[in-house]
Amino acid sequence: MLVDLTTVTLGVMFTILNERNLRADFNNRKAIQEQKDKIETASMELNSVFATIHESIISFDHGLKIKIASNELEKVFGRINDVASLIEKFEIDKDNISLCLESLRSIAGESEINKTINEQHLLKNCRYRGRSYTLNWTFIYDHQDVCVGGVVSISDETEKILKESIEEAANQKADRMMTKIKTLINGNIKSGQLFLKESLNLVTDLLDLADLSRVDRHPVLLRNVHTIKGAGRVLKMNDVKLLAHEIESSYKEGQYPDVRSKCSLLISELKEYNQALDSFLVGEVRTLSIFDVVHSLKDDFTERLRAARIGYRGLSVSDELGPVPHEIKECILHGLTNAVDHGFILPSARGLSVNAAFIKVECRREGGLNFVFIRDNGVGIDWEKIRDICRKKGYAAKPDRPATDVLFLDGVTTAAEVSTTSGRGIGMGAIKDAVEAIGGDVKLVDNDQNHGSMLVISWPVEGRVAFHADGKVVA
Repeated sequence: MLVDLTTVTLGVMFTILNERNLRADFNNRKAIQEQKDKIETASMELNSVFATIHESIISFDHGLKIKIASNELEKVFGRINDVASLIEKFEIDKDNISLCLESLRSIAGESEINKTINEQHLLKNCRYRGRSYTLNWTFIYDHQDVCVGGVVSISDETEKILKESIEEAANQKADRMMTKIKTLINGNIKSGQLFLKESLNLVTDLLDLADLSRVDRHPVLLRNVHTIKGAGRVLKMNDVKLLAHEIESSYKEGQYPDVRSKCSLLISELKEYNQALDSFLVGEVRTLSIFDVVHSLKDDFTERLRAARIGYRGLSVSDELGPVPHEIKECILHGLTNAVDHGFILPSARGLSVNAAFIKVECRREGGLNFVFIRDNGVGIDWEKIRDICRKKGYAAKPDRPATDVLFLDGVTTAAEVSTTSGRGIGMGAIKDAVEAIGGDVKLVDNDQNHGSMLVISWPVEGRVAFHADGKVVA
């Protein structure tokens, strides 16, 4: 049975106080003896608990003398007689030790208001012999609101802190992986794949740039860095582009230690990009479910809509498909970007009135096909402009196909200007290529549930690629 240590300790302290009151007020020997028996019983119970509990705990009086200590405390910190001796064992500077002890003395023997004033200076988190501990202080007050002592429990948080740091590092890595995957997809996944394969060969001996005994190799290595910088710029890998540029600058200035450190960073970045790409292609990145792909873009969308002074109502996801080919994830990213740009931001820039943005992604299976619907409540499709583009391009849509198929041709766009995300006539073509690679189809039509547009992506349930439940390619 678990015992509340603070409750037991409070019981002991208040029983002692009651004994004093009885002696002073009643001088009743029988009552005093009964109180002594209660004290002895409570003390034995508290000692028993302290002897078996696997935590460092002490109870102390108003003079900060230790009354009872758990066996665990003595195992960890040795035999200690007072709170000051315990505090001085921790790896903290003398000023903080003095401040903590001074605060404890101000609390002990005084009213509770003194605790409110001084408890902020008590030790809470500290280290001892390389391990991390958390101290929890509880103070005991009599009926006259005077502190008569307290209890402090000392918890070893080393493993917990280590686990949290590992989890945080893993989350940070997952975030970096997601960012890199988005960068690759927004640039060009196939070109990125080729670039990364080639770049890892280009950086094999890159650290030799910081070695003055290998100056004969420097011109070749500098050309490799310049090649990587150019490819990074084209593929929107801004971190790679910036690092390569800084390597060139540091080399030109003769800052060879900087060259070495930045070359190491560039190699690490390229390897992480390659790892992210491999994980994405075989479906091993758990954070890249359809739900996470959609919501990974939420902050970017809201920021861009806010900058354009457009309201944001939400981003809804309904997913009944589970694991999908990486081509579909690529399509969703491009499709959502087009919905935001062409449905809201670009029309607003032209002076058109737009709704507060709401985008709905629905994924479901019908018959032998998987479907992804991306619906928006934007300005919708300008069919007159579409027909005009078809006339200029000499494009005739098939009888059973919408005229918007012209937008899937390379270089075709309805945007009047090129932005950092749209207007080059690349995104829709990338969607078509990706969907056709898995035997699927895509079309852009009017929103069937609201005003706006709808992108419909479909592919066979039994396509050229089969997936395990965990998303890994098996055929």
